Amino acid sequence: MSRSKKPEAASPQNLVPAQDKAGKEAPFATPAYNQVARAAKLRSMAVSCAEFFVLPDFYATREKDPEWDLNLTFTAEVSHEIFNAAEGVASCEWTWSVHSKVGRKTALSIKATYIVIYSNLHECEQEAVTAYMRRVGRFATYPYFRAHVSQISWESATNLPILPTIST
Repeated sequence: MSRSKKPEAASPQNLVPAQDKAGKEAPFATPAYNQVARAAKLRSMAVSCAEFFVLPDFYATREKDPEWDLNLTFTAEVSHEIFNAAEGVASCEWTWSVHSKVGRKTALSIKATYIVIYSNLHECEQEAVTAYMRRVGRFATYPYFRAHVSQISWESATNLPILPTIST
């Protein structure tokens, strides 16, 4: 069985697809999407899973070469998109990760999944709700992931740089 590889990028900004970028006549800005954007109320956002590991190789390489380029690689994935039209409630999970390799081996990995729940979505179209969760959920959860990585960096003495921001 072949495993599909998640898109990876050197910056989380590069994980934002063109159709989610704002601007004049943005492709996502349909009347149905705008209806969702006006109606949606963020009910809850919470971390549901977090993983971290670091190998001794990471520390050894950092000690030998303090200027070592960490070559951080990011992934982001949305999953478990649910819309209950009768209740006007929708949810999804956003999973963010960042990792660094020493040679070909992953020596540091931080991953966190956030559940996002929206309400007040009565009379909204499922496709527009899903598009909204995919687009807005990305920008809602990423700052929490940035803070999580900073906390892990401090606790683990890995001295990671502050992660870059993302915008549209």
